[in-house]
Amino acid sequence: MMISQTRDGHFGPDVLTSDASGEELPLDALATEERRLSVRELKARLEPSCGHPRFRQRLLLLRGWATSSLSGFLDDGEILHGEIELTLICQPFAETSEQQIAALVAAAARGFLDQAEELLSRPQDPNLLSVDNVNSEAKTPLGMAVRSGHVGVVRLLLEAHADPNQGFGEQEESGWLHETPLSAAVCRNDLATVRALLAARADTNQEFDMSGMEKTALGEACRSGLDDVVRELLAARANPRQCHYNWPHFDSPLMVAVRVGQLSIVRRLLEARATCHMDGLWRNSPVRVALSMGHFEIANMMGYVFDHVFTPNSSNP
Repeated sequence: MMISQTRDGHFGPDVLTSDASGEELPLDALATEERRLSVRELKARLEPSCGHPRFRQRLLLLRGWATSSLSGFLDDGEILHGEIELTLICQPFAETSEQQIAALVAAAARGFLDQAEELLSRPQDPNLLSVDNVNSEAKTPLGMAVRSGHVGVVRLLLEAHADPNQGFGEQEESGWLHETPLSAAVCRNDLATVRALLAARADTNQEFDMSGMEKTALGEACRSGLDDVVRELLAARANPRQCHYNWPHFDSPLMVAVRVGQLSIVRRLLEARATCHMDGLWRNSPVRVALSMGHFEIANMMGYVFDHVFTPNSSNP
């Protein structure tokens, strides 16, 4: 693809053409009032059209000049000036050794942003697993960055199209992996990382396996009393009715919140139209559980809600 910038520094919607056919490809995303644009910004605007993140894009300067180049491939930090012509080349992922995979995982775990950027720019696939055969553990760059709390590296990896739903951790007999990026962020109460993952469309209802127990991000947030995280997950369409294994019970998120006495979370779940998993043997209701555990304010609130909104003819307390 060839990209042209006019003399006044504007990228218009008709400046991108295909080298193969010469057909103009209108790209409204390139229209800008800025007189100067960095290479990184231009790559970001090209991403929706070419389908590749900036790490896999190479811009070759054919005519004109940038801040530090008169020809050749342009660095992301360079500023484009005046009338120029560029060729866009999208590269496949480079062949990657086990050592290079491990290096990206280590950089992510330690929060080494520059090193991670350098490896991703090879370009290196951010979703390759580094397998520790000694501990039977699979590690991903994104998983290690989330687990270590390095939100800057998390954002960088997501920008490189790291999979926000890729599991990592100990291999379980069921075949599942121990954690997901979202579950790890929730367990850390890392709200910034939770938001970054949700913005990358992480699956809010993806189950993860912990010692043979099926868990959900929403259930863990309820169990830990993370009101802000619960709010973000519900806003991202987490299922308030999805069961969560809360040892020794198999509960709905509402029942989890009731058991730990989280009034504000119970209120949020009720507003999201949560329902309670009714145990077939014990016929537990959330109101009965709240009363038995001394959470009387929760019991009073839920008694009113269930009597007047959900189950007006219910015989449950």
